[in-house]
Formats: sequence, structure tokens, C-alpha cells
Amino acid sequence: MRRMHVLRMRRTRLGWACLLSALWVGCGGAATPEPEVARTAPQPTVAVATTTSNGTAAPKPAEIHDQLKVEVTPGVSLLAADQAQEMFVRVRVKGLPLVTEKRTHLDLALAVDTSGSMEGPGIERVREACATLVDKMEDGDTLSIVTFGSQPKLVLEPTTIDKTTREKAKKAIHSMVADGTTDMGGALATALGLIQARLHTDAIHRIVLVGDGVPNDTARVNAVADQAAASKIPITTLGVGAEFDETLMSAIAQRSGGTFHFADDASRVAKVFEEELTKMQRVVARGTRVDIIPGPGVVIHEVVGMPNAVNGRNASFLVGDLAEGQSRDALLRVTVGQHRDGVKVEILDAVASYQHGVVQTNLTAREFESIATSADKSKLADARVPDVEHQGIRLQVADSIVKAIALARAGDLKGARALLDKTAKLAKQAGEKFNDNDLAERAKEALSLRKKVASLAPPPDMGVGMGTGMGMGAPGGMSRMKAMPSPAKMSHADAMQVKGTHSAAMMELQQ
Repeated sequence: MRRMHVLRMRRTRLGWACLLSALWVGCGGAATPEPEVARTAPQPTVAVATTTSNGTAAPKPAEIHDQLKVEVTPGVSLLAADQAQEMFVRVRVKGLPLVTEKRTHLDLALAVDTSGSMEGPGIERVREACATLVDKMEDGDTLSIVTFGSQPKLVLEPTTIDKTTREKAKKAIHSMVADGTTDMGGALATALGLIQARLHTDAIHRIVLVGDGVPNDTARVNAVADQAAASKIPITTLGVGAEFDETLMSAIAQRSGGTFHFADDASRVAKVFEEELTKMQRVVARGTRVDIIPGPGVVIHEVVGMPNAVNGRNASFLVGDLAEGQSRDALLRVTVGQHRDGVKVEILDAVASYQHGVVQTNLTAREFESIATSADKSKLADARVPDVEHQGIRLQVADSIVKAIALARAGDLKGARALLDKTAKLAKQAGEKFNDNDLAERAKEALSLRKKVASLAPPPDMGVGMGTGMGMGAPGGMSRMKAMPSPAKMSHADAMQVKGTHSAAMMELQQ
């Protein structure tokens, strides 16, 4: 009986609980949670700006298209089984067509050398080139100009170009005069600060550096280039004439994700400006960086022409901005470890991270590559991809020429000559193998450059050896310093030849 009484009590309490719960829900109270059911995970949306820099409506998230394509092409289509193999792997990033016809506005800062060495025709040609650039910029673009002699000078504050401001900009340009030494680092820092202050806009940001000489402080220049890279602001560099430091100017461009140009005469500055402006007007991907993740047993030795790209097992390098239809190639020299016959070998993942060219949206493009193994010698005989091998050697030759000039400028003449000898041999053999007349010409240029590198070496440092028996204050210091010959001054013709050889190599590496 007691048991039945307890059961009745429980049922009664349950009934009252159900009634109270129903009344609570009916009065707007919280309902009893429904049982959990499997749900599809929500798809992430992309947060984008509502307008572009030219005032037009930005694409909606669903309308944003990929703007880069990544292609990975190994130097062989089939790996030999049971043996390690070294080869080139080409990673190509290519700008895809812009869907919109509206282009993004430009935010351009010019850093112009107006040191004493520019006096005469040089400064006149640069003034003309800058004025032509103003004419070719579109309404809504922003331009600022910093000149540098003994110190930087802001001759044109950031100005939005329109019908009324074009003449103001040209007036500022024609006020530029050549005088003083070369504070390139100060000018770059000023230009960078001007651009960084406006990074909140979705404009295409760029610094263009024009110089014909050697800066007062190279350390500061390199530091500013690294800061620009961190802010994803490429620096395009333009060396003019025979006296500028081609190693430094190309390094500034490489470190920041920009491009290097050589103008054998100041009259060519306008042409370079026009070429760069055309690219900037159709940028589809900004601040592009490529990360390479190798597969198991794959070792990356180098990314040809891109110093410091390899970090541990992985590699990473800055490509910078890419215009519509523009391609940039990176050639990786890798070794693939041994694998048995008939398996697929994971070679690498290539991931390009970039910002959309029209709106401030971060995107990625990815490509994975694997290669099968085989012990069939007849199949392996046709497995080479000559195009990749050929391009890899061309880039190795170009990179070695650039490195040899840098070694000579740093005073390592022995290292520079040894590298040029090796380069000439490689270029000659590859020229014959691939029937490439350009490579044969590179071999001749390397040998010709070998004879001139001594003139690239820096003069003896008057402070070297202080306190070690080699300083001026040490016994015999002065006589020993007199025995250290200064490098012979290079003729104008030879200097221009060196600049031309270096420029051709850099153009090869920047393709």
C-alpha cells in the first residue's frame, strides 16, 4: 500500500510540474530546451568595405572572386624509384582578370634624389618625368613628393589630383633644385610615414625612389625597406646613370616587394614611370606572400634569386603587388628522398596570401603537387620537363651575377671572381644544351665582369685596425695604409656596362 501511495504522489507531482511548465511557457517563459540535433556548421563570411576608394559600391562578399592563381610545375613528371633526386620546382603566381572595370585609386609617394650630383640635365629630365606622371594620374589619385639632398624636403604634401591641383603639383615639381649630399634614408622614412598615415584607405600604396648616387647611410635605407615590407608598401627603385649603388637599389626593391629599374639616362625616367603607373592601375593582388610547405623527405635548398627565403624546412618569400595578367615565377631547388616503386610522393604545398586589389579583403590561393615514382627506365627517359630546368639555370646565372657584384662591392674580390668563373661555365654549357644564345651571351658578360670587379671594391677603411697595429696611431700604421692601394677608378663606359649587366640579371629575376 505504501508503495502504491508513493507512486501516486510521484505521478501527482509530475502532473503538477507539467501543468506549471505549460502555464510558464504560455505566459512567455523559457521553453524546455529541445534535444540537440546535428547541424551544418555555418559558413564564414568575408567582412569587406562598403565602398572602394573611388566612391563606387564595393563587391558584396558573394561577389568577391579569386584574383590569383598558383601553379606548381616540377622539373620532372616522374621520379626514379629507390634513389634521391635533385630538381627545380617552379611556383608561378598569376594575376587573374579584374571583374570590375572600376580601378582602385593610387596613393603614390615619390622620393627624388636632388643631391648635387643631379645638377644639370639630370634634374631637368627628372622634373619633366615627374610632371608627365602628374598628367597621367587620374582624378582622385593621391601624390606626394619628397626630395633629398643633405636632408629630406617635402615639396608636395599628399595631394588629391584633380583639375585644380595638377598645376599646384607641377609648380612644386619645377621648384626642385639639385644641392647637397644624399640623405636617401631620411627621404624614404618621410615618404613611408606619409603613406602609412593613409593605410586605412583601400588605395594602391606605393613608393617610387629615384636616385643617381650612393646614400650617406645605407643601414638606415635597409631598415626603412624592411619597415615598408612589414606595412605591405612596395618600393619601386630607379637607378639613374653610372654612379648609383646597384646592389643597394635592387636590395631595397627586393626587401619591400617592389621592382628595380635602371635608367642609363635621365630621359628614360618618364618611361619607367609610365610602365609602373600602368601596372599600378590594374593591380589585382596586394602584398602577395608565398609560403612553401615541403612534403615528407623533401628538402628545399634555395629559392633562386630570393635571399633568406628558406627558413628551416619551409620557405617564404614576398612577391608584392601583382597586376592583371602579370606572372611572377619562383624556382626552388629541392631534393626529393628515396621512395619505392609505384607510389605518389608529396612534393609541396604552395600558398599565396594576398589582399584583394579593389577592397580590403584578405584571400589565399593554394596548389599542391605530387609525383609518382617508377623503376621503368623507358618512362623515366621522357620524364624531364626541359622548360623548368632551362628557366632554373637562367635564374641561377642571373642570381650569380647579382651576387658577384654584391661580393665585389663588399670587398670580397676573390669570392666574386670565383663565382663569375663558375657562372660563365654554367651559362656556356646551358647555352649549348638548350640552344640559348642569351645564355651564351651571359657567359661572355660574366667573364668581362670578372675583369672589372676590382674597381667595384670599397676604398680602404681609414679606421680599420685601430688598436691592432694597423691604425694611423700605431707604429708603422701610416706606412702600412699607404701600401693598401685604393681600387682603380672605373671608366664611365665600364661603369655603364656593369650597370647594364646587373640590370639584365635583375629583369630576369623579376619576371
